[in-house]
Amino acid sequence: MKAAAPMLPLVFMQNPASWHPAGGFVARLQGAFAKTELLAALQTALHLPPYFGHNWDALYDCLIDLSWLHPSRITLLHERPLCLTSAEAATYMEVLRMAAVFQHKHHQRHFQAIFPAAMQ
Repeated sequence: MKAAAPMLPLVFMQNPASWHPAGGFVARLQGAFAKTELLAALQTALHLPPYFGHNWDALYDCLIDLSWLHPSRITLLHERPLCLTSAEAATYMEVLRMAAVFQHKHHQRHFQAIFPAAMQ
């Protein structure tokens, strides 16, 4: 049996706060975070381990594991636009995209991040 195709790793929508998932684990981020606040909020929302280093490389390392989350579908829902610089936003989205590809390829897990359309 062929594995299901991966979901789009990054999705942009008009009102993500009203989106309701079909199942799996959903981490909701409700603030308009700057980088430092975002990384702290991600640690809480995704139950990242205490050794999480609060930088993009450490985030990627944790996102490609996520063994402490058992559902085969994980959604990171950003309800409001983030307060990141253009470079930070590009790096963050690339980290999420690469982690989603890794999760699908190595763990057969769907990982997706949803953003407000204004972040596109």
